[in-house]
Amino acid sequence: MEILEELARADASVAWCVLNGNTHWTTAQLAPEVARTIHADSDVVTANSTRASGQAQVVDGGYRVNGRWSLVSGCELGAWMILLCVVHENGKPSLTPSGAPETRFMILPSTECEIIDTWTVGGLRGTRSHDVAVRDRFVPISFGSSFTDPHVLPAPRYRIPHFSRVIPGLGAMALGIARTAIETLTEIAVEQTPQRTTQTLRENHGAQTRMSQAESLVRSAPMVRERDRSR
Repeated sequence: MEILEELARADASVAWCVLNGNTHWTTAQLAPEVARTIHADSDVVTANSTRASGQAQVVDGGYRVNGRWSLVSGCELGAWMILLCVVHENGKPSLTPSGAPETRFMILPSTECEIIDTWTVGGLRGTRSHDVAVRDRFVPISFGSSFTDPHVLPAPRYRIPHFSRVIPGLGAMALGIARTAIETLTEIAVEQTPQRTTQTLRENHGAQTRMSQAESLVRSAPMVRERDRSR
């Protein structure tokens, strides 16, 4: 969380891509030989989508994958894509015991995927969160993973509920962005003069009040975090 907060102070897009590439829970549920294939290079980058926008048709030895996923952050950097699919068998969705469609992440080399340039945005432009399409690609059964698969890696950190890995990182990035926003406003407030006044923003009582409120919120967040950690 501290690393993500510091990265976000410099560039929110960098922090977002680092979060996306380091929280993917399926790694702890892969067979060792598959994990070694993907992570043979310790600097490997993976990009993922948790939107079930694809279909994984069951075939001999694995799945035949088709689909298109949006908002795949860091896809231009990723050597591997981890894409959520609805599993199909005999032409219709497979169902879990609860009656919901079965979903699994399909792990493919990025060379088997098409990146479609769709990321024309004003904010977080550096995440390059384009669409990714896959057309009729075979994925071996061992390169599929699900939320409910047993954990291969035994350490407690791998057993943290998957969404509990993501949410704290989002909060940390928000703090980093907020800190930079406060520092930036402090700098420009010295010379910036609002319309219909001769006061600089620095001398404006309303601006001073809101700045102090923002400062209090940002400063108090690490205290809350330390308090929760000590419980």
